[in-house]
Amino acid sequence: MLNALLIDHYDSFTYNIKSWLTPQFDVVILPYSHLKEKNLKYEFFNNFNIIIFSPGPKSPQDYPHSLELLKKLKSHIPILGICLGMQMITENYGGKVIPYSPPLHGKISALRFLKNSLNLMPTTEIHIARYHSLQCIQLPDSIELIAETVETHPVNMIIADFKNSVLGFQFHPESFLTEQSDFFLQMLQKFLTYK
Repeated sequence: MLNALLIDHYDSFTYNIKSWLTPQFDVVILPYSHLKEKNLKYEFFNNFNIIIFSPGPKSPQDYPHSLELLKKLKSHIPILGICLGMQMITENYGGKVIPYSPPLHGKISALRFLKNSLNLMPTTEIHIARYHSLQCIQLPDSIELIAETVETHPVNMIIADFKNSVLGFQFHPESFLTEQSDFFLQMLQKFLTYK
């Protein structure tokens, strides 16, 4: 079983994410306040096979300790960012995070896959749950856009930097509104073994 550290940015979905990851992962939840208040040594993070940056309210700039940690861990420990976590990844790479209007809370969109980098494609169209008021744009060349929404103005939904083991989901894979949540868990597992 793999060990996962889930950094909680005060989000109501955190324990749903933990349930989604279990039993494939042994998940430890670290509240953002602990990250902020405790001077955790780098060795602490080495105990985990993956660090997950959770969803949360507000914007990446409201969580400077997570942004700093992301910068330190990138290329050393695999990272998954979900919603706010993907926005943190985007900012960390020099992309832009801008408002998305109107904000989406519990809305469903169809997903379009652009690349098959993990040799894993859904057999049918997947609908995913969106809860966000920001969006990621102007991704740098080092980031691959894997999937986007099917709409007139597509929104980036899955990004990856395979060289540095960084993966981002803008949507909520753990939500009951997301179809085939097991598919995204399989994607995460394949990502962790990607060479």
